[in-house]
Amino acid sequence: MRKQFGYVLLALVMLVVLAFVVQRTSTKATLRRYLAELRIKGEKLAGSELFPVCSTNPEHIVSRNFFATNIAAGTFIVPEVMKFVDDGKARIGWKGDLHWEGMSTNKANSSDATWKALEEQNKQQATNLELFRRALKNPSPDLGPHTNFLNTPKLNIPLERHVAQSFLADEMENLHHGHPAAALEDVEEIIALISLNKDEPTLPVQMMRNAIANLGLFATWELMQSPDLNEEMLSRLQREWQEIDLFAALEKGFLGERAYGYEMLTMLQTYSGANVRRLFAFSTVAGSNVPPAPIDWSEVWDDHIVFPLYKMTSSDDDGLFYLKSMQNVLDSARMLKSSVPWPTVKVIVTNQVHETDKTFARDKFHRYRFSELANPNYSRAMELVVHAETLRRLTITAIALKRYQLGHGAWPNELKLLTPGILSEVPIDPMSGKPVCYRFSPDGHCVLYSVGEDGRDDGGVGGGKDLWLGKDAVWPTAVDEDADAALAAHQKVN
Repeated sequence: MRKQFGYVLLALVMLVVLAFVVQRTSTKATLRRYLAELRIKGEKLAGSELFPVCSTNPEHIVSRNFFATNIAAGTFIVPEVMKFVDDGKARIGWKGDLHWEGMSTNKANSSDATWKALEEQNKQQATNLELFRRALKNPSPDLGPHTNFLNTPKLNIPLERHVAQSFLADEMENLHHGHPAAALEDVEEIIALISLNKDEPTLPVQMMRNAIANLGLFATWELMQSPDLNEEMLSRLQREWQEIDLFAALEKGFLGERAYGYEMLTMLQTYSGANVRRLFAFSTVAGSNVPPAPIDWSEVWDDHIVFPLYKMTSSDDDGLFYLKSMQNVLDSARMLKSSVPWPTVKVIVTNQVHETDKTFARDKFHRYRFSELANPNYSRAMELVVHAETLRRLTITAIALKRYQLGHGAWPNELKLLTPGILSEVPIDPMSGKPVCYRFSPDGHCVLYSVGEDGRDDGGVGGGKDLWLGKDAVWPTAVDEDADAALAAHQKVN
């Protein structure tokens, strides 16, 4: 009887092993087929296919070295720009009292940030500003040589932010003193900064470019309020903003994210022991000169039980899930490039995030541990880029409208009149997939706007003290300090 029981038990074990081998072989085959399908479609999976050739242009080298070796200054006054004060209305930052980011609403606590203080700050920054200009004369398109994502040179986020804010502060002083030509040069330097590292296929680099673009667009609105801009200046500004493509930058960042994950998964197949754990910590792997430490039994358990079991049973399923999830993200980003309205894309992305979260919640044995670690908030990244790209297109249209007004002495009654002389075509609103909206009244009042997050045209109805709080995203009408005060007094009386 015991002998028969032993045979049965052995048979069961062999069946389990056979089922495991068949399942693992099947998963590997499925993963290979999926990778082959992506290759046939022309998808670039490895970092080696995406990394730019390191530029040897002398000006690029100067630019690259500057941002790699310098550090940002300390406390810094950053003027407020395009500050919304009411529905569809924004205060001109370079007129009246100086307002700055983080400013107290109590004027008694705000006396240190006067125009004089800003001018003194800019004076102290003058030498640095000239260095910044040299570094941006021909900005480097890459961070430098690297062969994989683990040895990618670091992005100097604090310095890039400081450089952008320095030119913004200088622009505001120039506008305050009636020097629009100098202010235009400051805005152009911010636009040049957007082109820094533009070929780098990493999401942090591309999102930094997006943040700088957003600041530059706000700075452009301030410049547009100068009465002294001429056709040549506006044409220059329009051309430079037209060369920026934030949706292409988003796609490049997502491609890099997938390639980074693909490289990690490839390394996972050859690593064992502590190196697997370190790989999951996104830290140094083999060859690390870490001094000996007391035995950590949880690490011993992970190194010799948890991760070996994961590699045997789940790593291929995890890799397949990760690659499919990233393909969904990329497909969504490409929809934006193809003018699919953001509200439609947002629903798709939200559903994908929901399904992914449900999968992770059901994953009690952490079979998808890599996918869960390598799954940042892509939907938020998309939203930030859509907002900035929408504002960029509104800005280009606003510049074109101003050029028309200068040339004809009046505003056009429809945007079609801007083509083909000033614009080759009316920019598409990413929120609707249709041309940006424009309403002209016989009294000369005109409203330029995007239909906003809901994708519906509400006739140019802004909302509150933010571009994206209203039913529509309205290119704001300018109000100066006196008008702002008068509006506040009127609202108080009524």
